[in-house]
Amino acid sequence: YLRIIGDVYHLLPADQFIYCNRSCIVNIKMIEKLSDTHIYLKNKKDPVDTAQQESMILSMLFSK
Repeated sequence: YLRIIGDVYHLLPADQFIYCNRSCIVNIKMIEKLSDTHIYLKNKKDPVDTAQQESMILSMLFSK
């Protein structure tokens, strides 16, 4: 039985994961750096593309 990524995202703890794009869910603990359009993960060479809205939300979370 296959699920789309949005269905899987809704099964995860909302305070620990963010839905970045149609093919990626990120554990917030693995985020190293943010930009307007990318999330840089620990131990990953290439950044993850994300919508600007998600980056803004993450910036607010990390600024607390």
